Amino acid sequence: MEYLLAYDGYRFVGIELKAGVDRTYVVKDLRAFLDAVHRGQVYALTPRFAYDPEVHAVSAEDLEVLAVLRAIAEEEAFYRGGMVPGVSSVNRDGRRLILSPTAAERVLAHLRGRPLYLKTENHLVRPLALAEEDVRAARLTFHLVADEGGEGGIRLNLAPLARALHLPRYRWLVVDGVLYRLSERENRIVSAFREALEDKPWRGGSWLPGGQVREDLAVPREAVERVLTYAVPALEAIGTVRIQGELAERIVKAPLVAVVEVNDAGEALAVDVRLTYAEASFSLWDRTEPQHAGGEKLYIRDVAKERAILAVLERGPLVVGVGEENAARMFVPKDDDALYRFFSETLPELTALDGVQVYLSDAVASYVPEQPPEPELWFDLDALGDWLTVRFDVRGVDRKDVERIRRALFEGARYVRLESGAFLSLEDEPFRRARTVLTALAEKAGPQSEVKVPLHKAALLVGNEATRGVVHYSAAVQGLVEALSNPDAFVAPLPAGFARRSGPISEPVSVG
Repeated sequence: MEYLLAYDGYRFVGIELKAGVDRTYVVKDLRAFLDAVHRGQVYALTPRFAYDPEVHAVSAEDLEVLAVLRAIAEEEAFYRGGMVPGVSSVNRDGRRLILSPTAAERVLAHLRGRPLYLKTENHLVRPLALAEEDVRAARLTFHLVADEGGEGGIRLNLAPLARALHLPRYRWLVVDGVLYRLSERENRIVSAFREALEDKPWRGGSWLPGGQVREDLAVPREAVERVLTYAVPALEAIGTVRIQGELAERIVKAPLVAVVEVNDAGEALAVDVRLTYAEASFSLWDRTEPQHAGGEKLYIRDVAKERAILAVLERGPLVVGVGEENAARMFVPKDDDALYRFFSETLPELTALDGVQVYLSDAVASYVPEQPPEPELWFDLDALGDWLTVRFDVRGVDRKDVERIRRALFEGARYVRLESGAFLSLEDEPFRRARTVLTALAEKAGPQSEVKVPLHKAALLVGNEATRGVVHYSAAVQGLVEALSNPDAFVAPLPAGFARRSGPISEPVSVG
């Protein structure tokens, strides 16, 4: 059994079969053949040779493929029946099944290791192998060269893509007789470059096959920066880019270093972002290309990282305004909620990005606590041992702020503005734990930072994950919590004048 994947040059892939013993013959009615094999019936391949299940055996591997093909035959009828433009006349004699992309993947899963061929629109039949690796295993190599007659432009040689067969609907790329499956991103990349290379006439609403395919693209000087920034990283996702000759000395691919400076601008905070690639430096807000700052060098920019920085800023509470010399600039209004979001969300997101450095002026740094404050809950028994005393404290803040923080925890506030003007986040894990313990012990904040709660509420502390790192027990409370955690091992003290003795309960117990 031999299998031919037939590509008609339009949009769809079909499959054809050849079967035989010493030699193979074209199966002219594929559906009838599939039914005959399934039912164990004779099928005539030629006037002189027929498949006879009493005489011939189909291998187990081929039976699996045939079963899959028979299962998708009804789906093929939809594509062949004229419901999809341009397909109804492809399969006139029934020797081919049109495969949808989903059906094609199902078939490929069973074709590995079977005799497989590719039949293209010019009826050229070539052996076809199925790659197990991704497209980078094809070792596609592209070249960037200076365009000597292009007044500073470049030429992008894409010969491997021009010579390959791309089936975008199926996300396949055939290179030197090997079929590679493409990811969605890789398929978009290949499609974009193939479209740029192809010069197909348009007639009647569909592309006609047989158009000319160039192997390289000429890039004028004014577009070089954009091509380098976008095209090179895209090509590197599917292959290797070689920069040749003196052009290699002009092109710089340096890591992006982004410096974020935050200054006090009176009624708002001014946020400036400066992007640096080696010697070239420019503002994120202006559209100056980096080569203008770096002479004749051509810089490949990290567009993904630039966009990531801009996305963080756009998600934050910043507004766009006009700074010095009418240049665009971002500001953070001096509104408590806006300031808190900026310091608790925007800045941490920026610092988490690789290559981003954040600098705050002294005035701006005052909005951030010098040391991360830590909440503490101290538990003890009162003098009579009847009540739990709970004292709330916060290390690293002024005593005046402690009560404000305690009340804010009960109120469910996200932050507290300290006496120093700094913003303290109550959403960090230690304060979340403290909030959980406090609200479990009392429904609302009392008038003092030290309160008494009924002794039985010590049970709420047993096994409570929220107590970790924020709760401190006195020796008496520690013993009580441990006893509640392991009641079987708890031994209650006897009243004065009583002694403990084992034995029947009816026996007298001497009193000392």
